[in-house]
Amino acid sequence: MRTGRLLLAGVALLLAACGPERETLRIGVLVWPPYELAYLAQHRGYFDPGEIELVDYQTPAEVIRAFRYGLIDSCLITTQFVLSDRGAAAPARIAYVIDISHGGDALLVRPGIPSLADLAGRRIAVEASPLGGYMLRRVLDFADLDPEDVELVYVDTPDHVAAYADGAVDAAITYEPYRSRILQLGGVELFSSRQIPGEIVDGLLVPERVLATRAATLRTFVRALERARLDLLESPQEALSVMAGREQLSPEELAQTLEGMELVSLAENRRLLLGTNPKLAPLLARQAEVMRRAGLAERSVDPRSLIDTRLLTGSGD
Repeated sequence: MRTGRLLLAGVALLLAACGPERETLRIGVLVWPPYELAYLAQHRGYFDPGEIELVDYQTPAEVIRAFRYGLIDSCLITTQFVLSDRGAAAPARIAYVIDISHGGDALLVRPGIPSLADLAGRRIAVEASPLGGYMLRRVLDFADLDPEDVELVYVDTPDHVAAYADGAVDAAITYEPYRSRILQLGGVELFSSRQIPGEIVDGLLVPERVLATRAATLRTFVRALERARLDLLESPQEALSVMAGREQLSPEELAQTLEGMELVSLAENRRLLLGTNPKLAPLLARQAEVMRRAGLAERSVDPRSLIDTRLLTGSGD
C-alpha cells in the first residue's frame, strides 16, 4: 500500500513538473522564525495571493523535493543547499538574503554532558540534510571528534523534540522553534551558530528560468519582506501576534527566538550581493570548504556564480 502511494506521488510530481507554466508564483516556506515575515506580508496584503502563493513545508527534505520536481518556483532555505551536491542536481541562485543565524541553530544536550568532548559515544539526533550535515561537522570540529566517535540518529527536525523527550537521543543538532522547546524540557546548549558567525545564511533560492521570466513578481515579494521586517521593528507586538501561530510559540517566545537571528534589510542585501566582490562571497567560500570536508559537496564553485542581483538592480524583466 505504501509503495503504491509513493508511485502515485511520483507520477503527480512528474505531471506537475511537465505541465504548463503557472501564473501564480509558488514559494516554499519551512518552519523557521524569520520566514514568518513572508506570512506577515501576506497577512498585511503586501502582495496579491493570486500572484504569489506561500506553500508550507515541515522539513528541508520536503521543500527540496518539491523544488526539484517543479512543484514550487522558489524557496526560502539555507545556502548550504545550493552549495551541496543535492543543490547541483537542482541548480539555483541566491537572489535575496532574509536572515543570518546568530544562535538560532544549536546543539542541545542532556544535563550531565558538560562539554563537547563528552559527546564521544553519545547518540546525536541530526537531520539528513545539507544544513544538518554542516552543523554536525562544525560541532565535531569544535569538539575535536570524528563522525565515528559519536552515534548518529537521523531524525527530521520537527521530530527532535519527541526524540529528546522519549530518551531516544542524548543530544540534538536542531534549530528554532525546536531549539526553544528542547530547552523547555531541560536541554542544555553547548554550541550554536553564534560561535560560527556568518556560516548559517537563509536566502531566497530561485532557478535561472524563474529569474529570467518572473523577476518582477519576485521583486514584489522581496519588497513585501522588507515592509514586513519594518513592521516588526515599528510595531513588534502586533506583528509578533500574527507571526507566532505557525511556529506554535507565544508572541513573547517568538520574540526570544528572533534574538538569535539577524533579519537582513534590503539595504544590507545590496551590500551582501552587489559589486565585483560581494560580502556574501567569502561567507559562501567558507561554507563550501566545510561542506567539502563534511563530504556534502565535491564540486568546486566560484561563490559569485551562485549570487544573482536582478531582484536588487531592477534588470532582467
